[in-house]
Amino acid sequence: MLLLQTSDAQQMREVWLSMPDSLVGYLNKSKRIEAMDYRDMGLKLDVRNLLNGNTLVDTLTADFVSVKLTPSSLLQMKLLPREADTLVCVVKTVFGPAADSSMEFFTTSWQRISPQPFAEGANPYSKPVSYFVVRPDTMSVERFAELSAQFEPVLLRVEMPVSGAEMSVQIEEALPLPSSLSESLKAIIKRRNFKWDGQKFIEC
Repeated sequence: MLLLQTSDAQQMREVWLSMPDSLVGYLNKSKRIEAMDYRDMGLKLDVRNLLNGNTLVDTLTADFVSVKLTPSSLLQMKLLPREADTLVCVVKTVFGPAADSSMEFFTTSWQRISPQPFAEGANPYSKPVSYFVVRPDTMSVERFAELSAQFEPVLLRVEMPVSGAEMSVQIEEALPLPSSLSESLKAIIKRRNFKWDGQKFIEC
């Protein structure tokens, strides 16, 4: 069973190992090999990275990998097949304490893709706060505006599931806030979902 799992995940394993060192400067190829070897052996062991912190490959499939880079940062990569090639979607999220995700796209030979493959006008990183919030019927316009202002500057959290070519994006509060205010903010957040159609992400 272990050999079968390793074979099934071989494509993503090769992408992970070929990743440029510059993408995660404190995790060079030697460290990435070590982390993957532990995973291949069925061992959930941390690798000591070049910052003397711990890195763990916690999920690996044929088209997805999730890596806990540090206690406060996460790397997710998803393979996105196209008609003629395959793209690599790379999402890095820092928790500080609010989640803040960056997203980049590459070919499997690690050439950066620009512009990013979203349907026209659908790139969440080009959207204002108003795109990520919705006013409940029971909330006044004034209160809604007051709460929406708490999301400046815009921080986005991107999450990809283990299976399926999808992602969700939601806005995060920019600063730590009292729990009562934080709960009010959650009531107006609208999570945006996107699905890969074989060429680009479209909102669904």
